[in-house]
Amino acid sequence: MIELDDVTVTAKAATIIDHISLQLEPGRRTGLIGQSGSGKSTIARVLLGLIQPTRGEVRFNGKPLAALDRAGRRDFRRTLQPVFQDGSESLNPRRTVVASINEAAARAERRDGDELSPVDLLALVGLGPELLKRYPGQLSGGQRQRVSIARALAVRPSLLVLDEPTSALDGVSQQAVITTVNRLATESGVGLLLISHDLTVIERLCDDIHVLDGGEIVESGPRDQILYHPVHERTQTLRDAARVIAGA
Repeated sequence: MIELDDVTVTAKAATIIDHISLQLEPGRRTGLIGQSGSGKSTIARVLLGLIQPTRGEVRFNGKPLAALDRAGRRDFRRTLQPVFQDGSESLNPRRTVVASINEAAARAERRDGDELSPVDLLALVGLGPELLKRYPGQLSGGQRQRVSIARALAVRPSLLVLDEPTSALDGVSQQAVITTVNRLATESGVGLLLISHDLTVIERLCDDIHVLDGGEIVESGPRDQILYHPVHERTQTLRDAARVIAGA
C-alpha cells in the first residue's frame, strides 16, 4: 500500500495542496479529478517522491518514504510507476523503442526469471513488434503513449500513476489508450491512480473518485455515487461539463 497522510504542499506562501489523504492499493482503480490548477499533478509528484511535502508524509507499506533504506526505495520504485501526459516525457528521442524498454527493465534489477520481453510488453499494450526499432519521433502520439505504458510495465509495477494520459491525444488515440489501460487493469490486476480533468475518462477506468478543488479533496466516493448523486458544487460542474462534451 502507498498512502498520503494529511499531506500539505506550500510554495512562496501559497498552499498548493492542503491536507490530502489517499490510499492506493494493487488492484484498486482510483480517479482524481479537478480543473486545471487544482493541484492534481502536485499530488502525483508527491506520490512519486519528486516533491517533498511541507507537512504530512507519504508511506510505503506503513513506512515513511524518508525512512526507507536503499532496498526499500528500490522496492518503492518497482511498485509505483508513472505515465505522464505526453509519452515523449518518458522516452529518450535518441533511443529506439526496444532500447527504452530494456533500459527500464535493467533499472528494475529483477532477478526472478519472470521478466517479459519487449515483444511481450508491446503486445500487452496492443502494439506489434515492428515498432521495436523505431524512434519516438517515428510514432504517433497514441503509439508513444502506449510505448510509455509498456516501458512502465517492464518494471512489473503493482500501481500506475497516470497523469492526464489522454489529454494530448486525438479522439482515436484516446480511445486506444483508454482501452489499453482498462484491459491491463482488468487482466493483470495492476492498480491505478488516474489523474484527469475529464470525468468521462475517469468514468471508464475507475472504481473510486476523489474530486479536487483549490488543492483540497472536496468529495470522495464510489464511481456511481459521484457520477449520479454528486453533492459538492465542483463535482456537479465537472459532471455537467462532461455531459456537454459527450453530447457535442
